[in-house]
Amino acid sequence: MAYEYLRQRDDLFVFSTKNDKDYVVAFQFSTDYFTHTCTHCKSIYEVYVNCINDDEPPYDSQTMETVMSIINEFSQNGTVAAVMYKCYNGDGKGCKREARFERTFENSELENFEFYSHTYEFEVDEGTIELRYNLLAASNHMNYGEIVDEFYQAPNYWISDSTFEEE
Repeated sequence: MAYEYLRQRDDLFVFSTKNDKDYVVAFQFSTDYFTHTCTHCKSIYEVYVNCINDDEPPYDSQTMETVMSIINEFSQNGTVAAVMYKCYNGDGKGCKREARFERTFENSELENFEFYSHTYEFEVDEGTIELRYNLLAASNHMNYGEIVDEFYQAPNYWISDSTFEEE
């Protein structure tokens, strides 16, 4: 069961958990992704989930359910083509977070969206960097195929624009 949340703007939501953890869920128009091979693809957003009063909040299953409910509400107008979720792995919990995100999606009421996940590994001077991305793509959107193709084919474009800083 999702927590109650408040929509503060079209692209900004807030909620608090039973453990008094306060979250901000924000959607930002994707300017870093899907602009190289699918230049006409629009309405692709990256979702940011941030606990504002704890750097390492304890696991709470209702948190991800709430995030998925927010994604559902945000995408209900039918214009959202896709939502990207980058799994933060600075705390070593990125894989678990990614699995929870997928499980929550599978149990959600988000209709006409398909889940895609991919881990990209890149060699840089300091070693190997691993970036985990999840994509929820609207299967009924006219650019669905192109969006999914770029998700899997364009990491070289994405990393050339990235500084690899963990968010």
